[in-house]
Amino acid sequence: MSDEAHAAPSGKYAGENPNEETSFEQISFECMKFEKMGDLVGLCDKLIAGSYGSVARAKGVVKVHDEAIRFDVADNTYAITGGEEPFQTVIIGTDIDREKLFFEFGEFTLPQKPLQKPSGSKANDGVVKMVPGKR
Repeated sequence: MSDEAHAAPSGKYAGENPNEETSFEQISFECMKFEKMGDLVGLCDKLIAGSYGSVARAKGVVKVHDEAIRFDVADNTYAITGGEEPFQTVIIGTDIDREKLFFEFGEFTLPQKPLQKPSGSKANDGVVKMVPGKR
């Protein structure tokens, strides 16, 4: 399973004023990983506090150590319960700080050398896997 993050606009939804529309955006992660439950609680607190933008809703199943855990953030509260694969997280809101989320929770693979490999090279030569540092 890939741990890449994806971002896409999700359309327009009615805001608090019925004559006004709010444009929400979403970002999704295939597998967010946390070393301990306190790290997931920290993410939920940061989402509510607006550290990643104005988040209207966030939910998903993440990996905490070796367990599947479900979380749901809405209306300035969150719930954390047991979960089952597949691992996937979706964050919906306005002015979402995608770069900050990608940096903290995404995994990326970048070519280190040109893609053309000399004969006899190993299959993963030339690729550097960047994993976010511990928070």
